[in-house]
Amino acid sequence: MIYLWSCDRRRFVDFIANRAPLSEVDVRSADTIESISLQGDDILLVWQESPVGIFTLPRAVIVAEESMSDFLAWVSTYFRHIRPFTAHCRVLTPSFAQLFTPPISSLSIPDMGSAHIGLILAEGISYSIGRADLNRLPLSAFARTLSFAFTESAKRFARM
Repeated sequence: MIYLWSCDRRRFVDFIANRAPLSEVDVRSADTIESISLQGDDILLVWQESPVGIFTLPRAVIVAEESMSDFLAWVSTYFRHIRPFTAHCRVLTPSFAQLFTPPISSLSIPDMGSAHIGLILAEGISYSIGRADLNRLPLSAFARTLSFAFTESAKRFARM
């Protein structure tokens, strides 16, 4: 599920400058981005989680095909405090956005929290070389394991 808000440049400036949360009336939810038709200064903001009631920068901004370079120049002029803007938010055209948002069925990843913790603990203890007392091992010993990195990646992928 993605959340969309259509606006023009003036409303976009107000949204960023005032850091005002959006209302339920403004935001619509959708499963995919289909048949986007943007003209001139039209902007479509995209979030992964609902922005209703709390200010968050959008995950992506979709602008008209012909106005990409103009939009990027405009953003760098008006939003000097968010530099570079593309580091905080993806800027896409409708055709490019549709390439990366194919319809997908709801993905169900089972909760593997206990298994992940067990794997991290086992790897951390195996590196301890004779110091198998968990009370003596620092947390950094577990945070530096490969299984910790894999677990963090899996959690972040599940949120995408």
